[in-house]
Amino acid sequence: MAETWEVSDVEGRASVVVDGPWAGTSLHDLTVEHPDELVGRG
Repeated sequence: MAETWEVSDVEGRASVVVDGPWAGTSLHDLTVEHPDELVGRG
């Protein structure tokens, strides 16, 4: 059995956008700044 992390917000292992207008932005920062767009309302 194996485990993979396609996206992560674990400290020291956070995913970061590679290309486009948010290049260099961490997954954490995106979810804080754009929660409805990324995970939906509620």
